[in-house]
Amino acid sequence: MANLEGLPPELLIPILSCCQSPKDLHSLISVSPACFRVLSAHRKYTFPSVLRNALGPANYRELLAIFHVPSLVAAEGDADNGTSDEGNNEVTKHCNHVMVSFLEHYFSTQPFEDPRDLTVMAAMCRLYNTIVHLTDQYFLHDSQNLMVAHSGESRSTTTTLATPLSTAEKTRLHRAFLHHHLYSRVSSYDESKPTGGPGQFHRWIRPMPRTLREVEEFSSIHYSLLERTLLGYNIRLVREQRALLRKERALLREQRALLHHDIMLAREQRAGANSDSVIP
Repeated sequence: MANLEGLPPELLIPILSCCQSPKDLHSLISVSPACFRVLSAHRKYTFPSVLRNALGPANYRELLAIFHVPSLVAAEGDADNGTSDEGNNEVTKHCNHVMVSFLEHYFSTQPFEDPRDLTVMAAMCRLYNTIVHLTDQYFLHDSQNLMVAHSGESRSTTTTLATPLSTAEKTRLHRAFLHHHLYSRVSSYDESKPTGGPGQFHRWIRPMPRTLREVEEFSSIHYSLLERTLLGYNIRLVREQRALLRKERALLREQRALLHHDIMLAREQRAGANSDSVIP
Protein backbone atom coordinates (compact mmCIF):
# COMPACT_ATOMS: atom_id res chain seq x y z
CA MET A 1 0.00 0.00 0.00
CA ALA A 2 3.03 2.27 0.28
CA ASN A 3 3.01 2.59 -3.51
CA LEU A 4 -0.56 3.93 -3.41
CA GLU A 5 0.38 6.61 -0.90
CA GLY A 6 2.77 8.15 -3.40
CA LEU A 7 0.36 8.27 -6.34
CA PRO A 8 -1.36 11.52 -7.33
CA PRO A 9 -5.16 11.81 -7.02
CA GLU A 10 -5.49 11.70 -10.82
CA LEU A 11 -4.33 8.07 -10.73
CA LEU A 12 -6.06 7.05 -7.50
CA ILE A 13 -9.50 8.05 -8.81
CA PRO A 14 -9.56 5.42 -11.62
CA ILE A 15 -8.04 2.84 -9.26
CA LEU A 16 -10.86 3.37 -6.77
CA SER A 17 -13.42 3.37 -9.57
CA CYS A 18 -12.23 -0.08 -10.67
CA CYS A 19 -13.27 -1.73 -7.39
CA GLN A 20 -15.76 -4.52 -8.06
CA SER A 21 -17.96 -3.97 -5.00
CA PRO A 22 -18.47 -1.53 -2.10
CA LYS A 23 -16.81 -4.14 0.13
CA ASP A 24 -13.64 -4.01 -1.99
CA LEU A 25 -13.73 -0.22 -1.90
CA HIS A 26 -14.07 -0.25 1.89
CA SER A 27 -11.15 -2.66 2.22
CA LEU A 28 -8.98 -0.39 0.08
CA ILE A 29 -9.71 2.86 1.90
CA SER A 30 -9.33 1.10 5.27
CA VAL A 31 -5.63 0.44 4.66
CA SER A 32 -4.79 3.52 2.59
CA PRO A 33 -5.28 7.02 4.01
CA ALA A 34 -4.51 8.49 0.59
CA CYS A 35 -7.33 6.49 -1.01
CA PHE A 36 -9.68 7.60 1.75
CA ARG A 37 -8.83 11.25 1.16
CA VAL A 38 -9.36 10.89 -2.59
CA LEU A 39 -12.66 9.10 -2.06
CA SER A 40 -13.87 11.82 0.30
CA ALA A 41 -13.13 14.46 -2.33
CA HIS A 42 -14.44 12.54 -5.36
CA ARG A 43 -17.15 10.24 -3.99
CA LYS A 44 -19.69 11.59 -6.51
CA TYR A 45 -17.72 9.89 -9.28
CA THR A 46 -16.36 6.87 -7.43
CA PHE A 47 -19.49 5.38 -5.83
CA PRO A 48 -21.52 5.18 -9.07
CA SER A 49 -18.62 3.48 -10.85
CA VAL A 50 -18.17 0.89 -8.10
CA LEU A 51 -21.90 0.07 -7.98
CA ARG A 52 -21.98 -0.17 -11.78
CA ASN A 53 -19.08 -2.62 -11.65
CA ALA A 54 -20.79 -4.66 -8.94
CA LEU A 55 -24.21 -4.92 -10.58
CA GLY A 56 -23.52 -4.46 -14.27
CA PRO A 57 -24.87 -1.57 -16.40
CA ALA A 58 -28.41 -2.98 -16.76
CA ASN A 59 -28.89 -3.77 -13.08
CA TYR A 60 -27.29 -0.49 -12.08
CA ARG A 61 -30.02 1.29 -14.05
CA GLU A 62 -32.59 -0.71 -12.05
CA LEU A 63 -30.92 0.47 -8.85
CA LEU A 64 -31.01 4.08 -10.03
CA ALA A 65 -34.67 3.74 -10.99
CA ILE A 66 -35.54 2.68 -7.43
CA PHE A 67 -34.14 5.94 -6.09
CA HIS A 68 -35.91 7.99 -8.77
CA VAL A 69 -39.40 6.72 -7.89
CA PRO A 70 -41.43 9.88 -7.15
CA SER A 71 -42.64 10.26 -3.59
CA LEU A 72 -46.42 10.68 -3.50
CA VAL A 73 -46.89 10.43 0.27
CA ALA A 74 -47.68 14.10 0.72
CA ALA A 75 -50.02 14.19 -2.25
CA GLU A 76 -51.88 11.09 -1.09
CA GLY A 77 -52.16 12.60 2.39
CA ASP A 78 -53.75 15.69 0.88
CA ALA A 79 -56.22 13.46 -0.92
CA ASP A 80 -57.15 11.72 2.33
CA ASN A 81 -57.64 15.01 4.19
CA GLY A 82 -59.38 16.87 1.39
CA THR A 83 -62.80 18.34 1.96
CA SER A 84 -64.12 18.13 -1.60
CA ASP A 85 -64.40 15.31 -4.09
CA GLU A 86 -63.20 17.63 -6.84
CA GLY A 87 -59.98 18.35 -4.95
CA ASN A 88 -59.42 14.65 -4.32
CA ASN A 89 -59.93 13.90 -8.01
CA GLU A 90 -57.34 16.50 -8.96
CA VAL A 91 -54.82 15.02 -6.54
CA THR A 92 -55.54 11.54 -7.88
CA LYS A 93 -55.03 12.68 -11.47
CA HIS A 94 -51.78 14.39 -10.52
CA CYS A 95 -50.46 11.29 -8.73
CA ASN A 96 -51.37 9.04 -11.63
CA HIS A 97 -49.76 11.44 -14.12
CA VAL A 98 -46.54 11.59 -12.10
CA MET A 99 -46.32 7.81 -11.75
CA VAL A 100 -47.19 7.16 -15.40
CA SER A 101 -44.47 9.63 -16.44
CA PHE A 102 -41.96 7.78 -14.28
CA LEU A 103 -42.96 4.40 -15.75
CA GLU A 104 -42.67 5.76 -19.28
CA HIS A 105 -39.16 6.93 -18.46
CA TYR A 106 -38.34 3.58 -16.86
CA PHE A 107 -39.58 1.49 -19.79
CA SER A 108 -37.75 3.68 -22.29
CA THR A 109 -34.04 3.54 -23.00
CA GLN A 110 -33.36 6.89 -21.36
CA PRO A 111 -30.78 6.75 -18.56
CA PHE A 112 -31.31 7.90 -14.99
CA GLU A 113 -29.00 10.50 -13.49
CA ASP A 114 -26.33 9.39 -11.04
CA PRO A 115 -26.89 10.58 -7.47
CA ARG A 116 -25.01 13.57 -6.14
CA ASP A 117 -26.23 13.38 -2.55
CA LEU A 118 -24.05 11.38 -0.15
CA THR A 119 -27.14 10.19 1.74
CA VAL A 120 -28.58 8.66 -1.44
CA MET A 121 -25.24 7.03 -2.27
CA ALA A 122 -25.09 5.46 1.18
CA ALA A 123 -28.67 4.21 0.78
CA MET A 124 -27.78 2.69 -2.60
CA CYS A 125 -24.83 0.85 -1.06
CA ARG A 126 -27.03 -0.46 1.75
CA LEU A 127 -29.61 -1.66 -0.76
CA TYR A 128 -26.88 -3.36 -2.78
CA ASN A 129 -25.67 -5.18 0.34
CA THR A 130 -29.26 -6.22 1.07
CA ILE A 131 -29.69 -7.55 -2.48
CA VAL A 132 -26.47 -9.56 -2.18
CA HIS A 133 -27.58 -10.98 1.17
CA LEU A 134 -31.02 -11.92 -0.15
CA THR A 135 -29.45 -13.59 -3.18
CA ASP A 136 -27.15 -15.68 -1.00
CA GLN A 137 -30.00 -16.65 1.32
CA TYR A 138 -32.25 -17.52 -1.62
CA PHE A 139 -29.57 -19.74 -3.15
CA LEU A 140 -28.88 -21.42 0.22
CA HIS A 141 -32.58 -22.04 0.85
CA ASP A 142 -33.16 -23.37 -2.67
CA SER A 143 -30.11 -25.64 -2.49
CA GLN A 144 -31.20 -27.08 0.85
CA ASN A 145 -34.69 -27.75 -0.49
CA LEU A 146 -33.25 -29.63 -3.46
CA MET A 147 -30.98 -31.73 -1.26
CA VAL A 148 -33.84 -32.50 1.14
CA ALA A 149 -36.02 -33.58 -1.80
CA HIS A 150 -33.32 -35.94 -3.11
CA SER A 151 -31.95 -37.29 0.19
CA GLY A 152 -35.08 -37.24 2.33
CA GLU A 153 -33.14 -35.81 5.29
CA SER A 154 -34.33 -32.91 7.40
CA ARG A 155 -33.11 -29.39 6.73
CA SER A 156 -31.28 -29.30 10.08
CA THR A 157 -29.04 -32.23 9.07
CA THR A 158 -28.51 -31.16 5.47
CA THR A 159 -25.26 -29.53 4.40
CA THR A 160 -25.22 -27.43 1.25
CA LEU A 161 -22.73 -28.84 -1.26
CA ALA A 162 -24.14 -27.18 -4.36
CA THR A 163 -21.91 -25.47 -6.89
CA PRO A 164 -21.57 -21.73 -6.14
CA LEU A 165 -23.54 -19.34 -8.30
CA SER A 166 -21.91 -18.19 -11.50
CA THR A 167 -21.60 -14.51 -12.35
CA ALA A 168 -24.47 -14.74 -14.83
CA GLU A 169 -26.71 -16.46 -12.26
CA LYS A 170 -25.92 -13.82 -9.65
CA THR A 171 -26.70 -11.10 -12.17
CA ARG A 172 -30.10 -12.61 -12.96
CA LEU A 173 -30.99 -13.01 -9.27
CA HIS A 174 -29.84 -9.46 -8.52
CA ARG A 175 -32.05 -8.28 -11.38
CA ALA A 176 -35.04 -10.21 -10.03
CA PHE A 177 -34.66 -8.76 -6.53
CA LEU A 178 -34.22 -5.25 -7.95
CA HIS A 179 -37.34 -5.67 -10.12
CA HIS A 180 -39.32 -6.85 -7.11
CA HIS A 181 -38.07 -3.97 -4.96
CA LEU A 182 -38.90 -1.44 -7.66
CA TYR A 183 -42.37 -2.90 -8.18
CA SER A 184 -42.97 -2.73 -4.41
CA ARG A 185 -41.98 0.95 -4.45
CA VAL A 186 -44.17 1.77 -7.44
CA SER A 187 -47.23 -0.24 -6.43
CA SER A 188 -49.32 0.40 -3.37
CA TYR A 189 -50.84 -2.29 -1.20
CA ASP A 190 -53.92 -0.14 -0.56
CA GLU A 191 -56.18 -0.18 -3.61
CA SER A 192 -57.96 2.95 -2.38
CA LYS A 193 -54.78 4.96 -2.93
CA PRO A 194 -54.25 6.81 -6.21
CA THR A 195 -51.24 4.63 -7.08
CA GLY A 196 -52.82 1.30 -6.11
CA GLY A 197 -55.16 -1.20 -7.66
CA PRO A 198 -55.12 -3.34 -10.80
CA GLY A 199 -54.47 -0.34 -13.05
CA GLN A 200 -51.02 0.11 -11.54
CA PHE A 201 -50.21 -3.56 -12.06
CA HIS A 202 -51.23 -3.42 -15.74
CA ARG A 203 -49.15 -0.26 -16.26
CA TRP A 204 -46.19 -2.18 -14.83
CA ILE A 205 -46.63 -5.46 -16.72
CA ARG A 206 -47.93 -4.38 -20.13
CA PRO A 207 -44.85 -2.48 -21.41
CA MET A 208 -42.43 -4.98 -19.92
CA PRO A 209 -40.04 -6.28 -22.58
CA ARG A 210 -39.39 -9.26 -20.31
CA THR A 211 -38.46 -12.76 -21.33
CA LEU A 212 -40.10 -15.83 -19.83
CA ARG A 213 -36.97 -16.38 -17.77
CA GLU A 214 -37.24 -12.91 -16.22
CA VAL A 215 -40.91 -13.43 -15.44
CA GLU A 216 -40.08 -16.76 -13.79
CA GLU A 217 -37.28 -15.15 -11.79
CA PHE A 218 -39.58 -12.36 -10.65
CA SER A 219 -42.34 -14.75 -9.56
CA SER A 220 -39.88 -17.07 -7.79
CA ILE A 221 -38.43 -14.17 -5.82
CA HIS A 222 -41.91 -12.91 -4.99
CA TYR A 223 -43.07 -16.22 -3.53
CA SER A 224 -39.76 -16.73 -1.74
CA LEU A 225 -40.10 -13.37 0.01
CA LEU A 226 -43.76 -14.09 0.74
CA GLU A 227 -42.82 -17.44 2.30
CA ARG A 228 -40.09 -15.76 4.35
CA THR A 229 -42.55 -13.08 5.52
CA LEU A 230 -45.16 -15.64 6.57
CA LEU A 231 -42.49 -17.71 8.32
CA GLY A 232 -41.27 -14.63 10.16
CA TYR A 233 -44.83 -13.80 11.18
CA ASN A 234 -45.38 -17.33 12.50
CA ILE A 235 -42.11 -17.25 14.42
CA ARG A 236 -43.01 -13.88 15.92
CA LEU A 237 -46.46 -15.21 16.86
CA VAL A 238 -44.91 -18.24 18.60
CA ARG A 239 -42.49 -15.98 20.48
CA GLU A 240 -45.35 -13.77 21.63
CA GLN A 241 -47.30 -16.82 22.80
CA ARG A 242 -44.25 -18.09 24.69
CA ALA A 243 -43.82 -14.68 26.33
CA LEU A 244 -47.47 -14.70 27.41
CA LEU A 245 -47.04 -18.23 28.76
CA ARG A 246 -44.00 -17.14 30.79
CA LYS A 247 -45.99 -14.22 32.22
CA GLU A 248 -48.86 -16.55 33.13
CA ARG A 249 -46.44 -18.94 34.85
CA ALA A 250 -44.87 -16.07 36.78
CA LEU A 251 -48.32 -14.87 37.82
CA LEU A 252 -49.23 -18.41 38.90
CA ARG A 253 -46.08 -18.62 41.03
CA GLU A 254 -46.96 -15.30 42.67
CA GLN A 255 -50.48 -16.55 43.39
CA ARG A 256 -49.08 -19.75 44.90
CA ALA A 257 -46.73 -17.73 47.07
CA LEU A 258 -49.60 -15.54 48.28
CA LEU A 259 -51.72 -18.63 48.96
CA HIS A 260 -48.87 -20.22 50.91
CA HIS A 261 -48.47 -17.01 52.91
CA ASP A 262 -52.20 -16.95 53.72
CA ILE A 263 -52.10 -20.60 54.82
CA MET A 264 -49.13 -20.00 57.11
CA LEU A 265 -50.82 -16.91 58.54
CA ALA A 266 -54.01 -18.89 59.20
CA ARG A 267 -52.01 -21.63 60.94
CA GLU A 268 -50.30 -19.07 63.15
CA GLN A 269 -53.64 -17.54 64.05
CA ARG A 270 -55.07 -20.99 64.91
CA ALA A 271 -52.02 -21.83 67.00
CA GLY A 272 -52.41 -18.54 68.87
CA ALA A 273 -56.12 -19.17 69.47
CA ASN A 274 -55.42 -22.69 70.79
CA SER A 275 -52.75 -21.42 73.15
CA ASP A 276 -55.14 -18.79 74.52
CA SER A 277 -57.85 -21.41 75.13
CA VAL A 278 -55.62 -23.66 77.31
CA ILE A 279 -54.51 -20.86 79.65
CA PRO A 280 -56.41 -21.21 83.06
